Amino acid sequence: MRYPPVRAIRLAVPLLALAATFAYGQAPASVANKAQYKLNLQKQFEIVAREKATRTPGMRKLDQVLIYTVRQAKGENPAKGLPKLRLPSIVRADGTVEVEISAAVTSNLLLQL
Repeated sequence: MRYPPVRAIRLAVPLLALAATFAYGQAPASVANKAQYKLNLQKQFEIVAREKATRTPGMRKLDQVLIYTVRQAKGENPAKGLPKLRLPSIVRADGTVEVEISAAVTSNLLLQL
């Protein structure tokens, strides 16, 4: 017997918003710089896509901002090849992070909770 999910908390950040975070503060000053800006943005997308392809199946289920935040907290470069990456602040003052967990709510799952 399947039950509807009890509660979901959203943490998803679209890739487009993350790309805007990559480029934050790097907008071109002139039209001549737009081609270079587009090229840099394309390279950043490629770096993220390559990094995502190396993730384990379990990591693929996690939001990339959460993964990058954990890496940053460990003192690692969150995304290799993107040294100026600026992440949105998802860590609360008490050190916790709000995440969304979705699962098929079954009687077996409810027994485990």
